[in-house]
Amino acid sequence: MKKVISLLLATTFLMFALASCGDDPNVTTDPAATTAGTTDPSGTTGGTVKPSDSLTPGSIEFEPVTSATDNAIAIKLYKENIKNLVIGDTYTDTDGTVYSVYSVGIGAGYKVCGDYAYSLESLVVNDGNIKKIEGYSFQLCTALVGVRIGKGVETIGDLAFFGCSALESLTLPETLTTIGPAAFNGAAIKELVIPASVTTIGQEAFANCRSLTKVTMPSSFNDEATLKSIFLSQYKNIQFTFVD
Repeated sequence: MKKVISLLLATTFLMFALASCGDDPNVTTDPAATTAGTTDPSGTTGGTVKPSDSLTPGSIEFEPVTSATDNAIAIKLYKENIKNLVIGDTYTDTDGTVYSVYSVGIGAGYKVCGDYAYSLESLVVNDGNIKKIEGYSFQLCTALVGVRIGKGVETIGDLAFFGCSALESLTLPETLTTIGPAAFNGAAIKELVIPASVTTIGQEAFANCRSLTKVTMPSSFNDEATLKSIFLSQYKNIQFTFVD
């Protein structure tokens, strides 16, 4: 059964993120380290993603998730300048403790976004046990070009990729059920496949995606009012394919 949920923009948090992106003058980037490109199914951007570009000990702040399995954590904050981020099932901390990554928490990516010191270009969530990409996680990551979210993820939260204006390539998993309000608002996606598993899409989830011309999505969303709530007036310019 389809469900379209209302858009509740957290204005205070958005202003905080805008002010925080790229606010550390002591961190610099190496222009030669990576090149921008689009994410392909193997999870690469302009070449092979190196282990050093992924989660290294001490690169994140995290908190326990008591409702999940033992040693499960939610990523609270990325502390390092990561251009090509790969999130796997586990994270090994500086003391050698191995944790199970359950989710990416609210606003976790604000330090890897922006036009200055921090510039995330690609994101890959590997197939596995990660269940949630929470709200505001990677909003305003304006250098982000490719996102591949692997099997296991069930929820992408409100404004998770809001304002990612360079985001051209997006792969969503067959396990996904919920896409939050304004989750990909303002992205540069040209073609989109929303898996048949998705039952809830929030208001304006793909609004202002002005390059979007082709969408494949579940037939349960096939009515004009619903499409307008998800894509706004842009829905008139999109060629839809509906699947059961």
